[in-house]
Amino acid sequence: AEEQVRSFIETADDIVCFRGLDGSLVVLNPAITSITGYATGEFADNPDLWRDTMHPDDLEAAMKCLSNPPKNDAHIQMEYRLRTRRGTWRWMQSRMVAVKDAAGRFIGYNCIDRDITELKRAEEALRRSQRRYKVLFDSAGDGILIHSIEGRLLAANKAACQWLGYSEEELLQMTL
Repeated sequence: AEEQVRSFIETADDIVCFRGLDGSLVVLNPAITSITGYATGEFADNPDLWRDTMHPDDLEAAMKCLSNPPKNDAHIQMEYRLRTRRGTWRWMQSRMVAVKDAAGRFIGYNCIDRDITELKRAEEALRRSQRRYKVLFDSAGDGILIHSIEGRLLAANKAACQWLGYSEEELLQMTL
């Protein structure tokens, strides 16, 4: 069973690691190399490498998160950006579980860090699309009403409100 767990960790696409209280990455799987471009040994040789690769705007929050153990055995989740060896920024989502020694003292976290860069890009593309849709919807000269299958009004543009003589709030209380 131990060999199966090791194989699982070694072949995982996500970074699997133990993160010390100072943020140092003690145990790493090879995914760190495919995501960051840095070899696992580089993190062992330079314990501050993780700090050097983390976005400055995220470092303070990460350090606060790492140095304040959870009050219970809850999972902690945080998002941060890291700079790859090539100089590009990747968004990461870290899920951490507190680890205690035999005496019950908090010593760090078992972590799974997932590259969520593509998800962040998709979210931003969706926000841009929604903003463009809203501008088009709001500036249309024709009245537009959006309703559910049940006939409940979900949205009304300014032209529809003016044409029908109701505020948007009033229209959204109505059904067709």
